Amino acid sequence: MTSPSSPSPSSPSTTPSIASHLLPYVLYVAPPAAADIAPEAVRAWLGPAGVVFAAAALVVFARRGAYAELGPTLRTATSFTAGRATALAIGMGLAAAALWMPLAEIVPRLGSRGGFDPGAAGDAARPALWAARLLGFVVVIPFAEELLVRSLLPRWADAQDDWAARPVGAMSRTAMAVSLVFFAGTHPEWLAALVVGGLWTALVVRTGRLRDAVTAHIVANGALAVVWAACGDTSWW
Repeated sequence: MTSPSSPSPSSPSTTPSIASHLLPYVLYVAPPAAADIAPEAVRAWLGPAGVVFAAAALVVFARRGAYAELGPTLRTATSFTAGRATALAIGMGLAAAALWMPLAEIVPRLGSRGGFDPGAAGDAARPALWAARLLGFVVVIPFAEELLVRSLLPRWADAQDDWAARPVGAMSRTAMAVSLVFFAGTHPEWLAALVVGGLWTALVVRTGRLRDAVTAHIVANGALAVVWAACGDTSWW
């Protein structure tokens, strides 16, 4: 997938909007949420459909220059270098992966994740379903979720109509709470999400770069995907 931080030089820049930061996330989660009312023949393909729709939205908005906060610029007042910030993001991603399952077992979950059945559409479709699941989990959702949870929501909580002019990471306590409550409340493993979300929020506040949270998210999801795939455990997906 083309990095949402690199719009085409020939593409016109556009002002970030609520749609540009919300729509990819909605497109990702909405199709699977409709599984109970969808015809049985298409249920297995609702997850892949969400991945395709969300990825397409990310690319379209990125090419229009809507995601400037994914650029490499660090917060002016920080003592971090770009390399140190990236290394910290990778470390936080690995820490999140190590913490996720133990924290998830401490308290009851908010509902059920439902798991992932790669054989739901027959053996011939297994590679396609696995590819879509991995692409969505490791690439698409880190971008879509971070653009919503640690870019749009906290800035909107602090500035409403003028949210796009507010720097990423310049969060009040109220904005942090809004971001963390949403992140925790949209994951069955709410305690794990609360702790991990707090780590990644602190990272964005420290560096002023959303790309560091995206990097941490990609590393965490990638590490968990490797573990779950190696163990043959699809219940966490």
